[in-house]
Amino acid sequence: MFCIGASLWAQQEPLQDLSGFESVQGNWQIAGAVAVDPSIDSNKKAIPFSKKELKKRKKQGLSLVPPSAISLTAGQGVLVQPSPEKAKLSTSWEHGNLDLEFDLLLAQGGQATLWLQGSYPIQLSDSWNTAVLNPQDMGGVPLTHGDYKGKAPNANAAKAPGLWQHVKLRFLTAVPETGDSKGSPARLEFLEINGQRVQEQLLLTGPSPKTQAPLTLEGHGVALKNLSYKLLNACTASWSALGYKTYKGKIDSFENMATMPVEFSGEADLIDVRAAQRNGNYGIYFKGALDIQEKDTYTFSAAFHGDTQTTINGIPMKPSGWGQQKLTLALDPGEYIVEIRNKKGYRNAPKFGLWVSGSSTLPKALHTAASVPLQPSRMGSPIFINVGQKPELVRAFYDYEGDSKQRLTHSMAVGDPSGIHYVYDLKQGNLACVWKGDFLNASPMWDGRGNGTYRLRGARQHIYNAPTVSGDEVDLTPKGYSVDAKSGLPTFEYSLGNTQISDRIKPNGNGGLQRIISGNGVGNGLTVQLAQGQQIEKLNDRYRVDGGYYIIPKTACSVQEKDGKQILVSSLHDQPIKYDIQW
Repeated sequence: MFCIGASLWAQQEPLQDLSGFESVQGNWQIAGAVAVDPSIDSNKKAIPFSKKELKKRKKQGLSLVPPSAISLTAGQGVLVQPSPEKAKLSTSWEHGNLDLEFDLLLAQGGQATLWLQGSYPIQLSDSWNTAVLNPQDMGGVPLTHGDYKGKAPNANAAKAPGLWQHVKLRFLTAVPETGDSKGSPARLEFLEINGQRVQEQLLLTGPSPKTQAPLTLEGHGVALKNLSYKLLNACTASWSALGYKTYKGKIDSFENMATMPVEFSGEADLIDVRAAQRNGNYGIYFKGALDIQEKDTYTFSAAFHGDTQTTINGIPMKPSGWGQQKLTLALDPGEYIVEIRNKKGYRNAPKFGLWVSGSSTLPKALHTAASVPLQPSRMGSPIFINVGQKPELVRAFYDYEGDSKQRLTHSMAVGDPSGIHYVYDLKQGNLACVWKGDFLNASPMWDGRGNGTYRLRGARQHIYNAPTVSGDEVDLTPKGYSVDAKSGLPTFEYSLGNTQISDRIKPNGNGGLQRIISGNGVGNGLTVQLAQGQQIEKLNDRYRVDGGYYIIPKTACSVQEKDGKQILVSSLHDQPIKYDIQW
């Protein structure tokens, strides 16, 4: 028995109270929501008002509580330590191999250290706008042992203080040495900050190996929510039988491949694409029986070069990326037939790998290591576009939020030497996405036949996918763009009825972007949408949108309800609309 698309299990830490934690120190507490004043250093204590100031504020009906970096709203769901003094707490559960995922918020100067098994530190610090990274910055590993001095993150994916950030990691526990085995140190398989991988396959040496120990968090000026984890075991799925057939020559289709003479055939313990004994112009067919010992939800993942068809008991795996397939099934104990068809010309090295994982297991390779070469072939290397001393402007398709159904067919990626970049949708006159760091991966666009899309290389922040300027029953007509001779940055131009709109976006010198929207012949005014989200909060001089980015307006604006969402809007008249985007 099996069913498709069953949900994967993960343990949730409800954060209704502190009962899921032990050894709670300091001011750790549970709240319903938090807000941060990014101008206040969380390392400093709030300074009480003087008697004179208190009397004045009381008379004016103002708050008598001195401003602090973090303010709390009563409720449940958020774990927070607002005090400037560092304090620890540990989970009541212990872990070995671990998948961990949570949302993190830091005040200005906030710091948190996540201790895996209480021994291996991961640094989660306010390092927004830090130019030169070290192991103490966001995503760093400050573990020191002998000559090992820790590892800095490979990119700065940190957001601004007061914004929610997403952390995801996989940790593999140390294997103690035995008489039959040398053992192995603990390993951080990956660490992602806001969707960007900042550590990968990092050996964690130093402390005595442990098989199980609590997770410990130490810090100040920090909050967490949506904490989930998986305690990972070894996957017991295995081949009970596996055979292969190979075919020589250029293959037009898998149907034709089945009619061709077999060049090599045999039995195998694991999938190995090298059975074809060729680098190109070959086809290979694997058929095996996979033994499933435990009832569970299983995810199958494939990676390959060339064209591939893979089925599990006749259910086809679905494309999940460039040269990737995936399928999730709920399976009972028993044997399941796996069929793999792979054909390839001479572009790229031979490659096929298949992994299986249960809801609480590590992925298990059903192939040999040599069947998935670690080093890409020369022709298969990624094609990167980097920014030099002047801006780069790239016109192509962009899949908004990675969704091909939301493909922007008239997009431009604008890369700036400052390392602050954005995607603009010329068809809708809209700022669609912003990011920092490295610029573009153009492999999907230029490698082979391609699909015309580019990928962003940094931690991206999508804004919204709709026109920025709108008017009653007036359609937008794109007019192209002009490039400033001095800065090399574009100004986008379009019209709505008789109104000519210009839209200029540039780095604001403070880790964000400034946008200036001007109109000629506006007349009665047009509506400008600055942001869209489920929740837009007013915080002093700025608005926080879904906890993910700030809009800092220079002109009057208001929050309105539209189609079940909140939008931040202003009216365009004779004066330009200016605002900054900070993330």
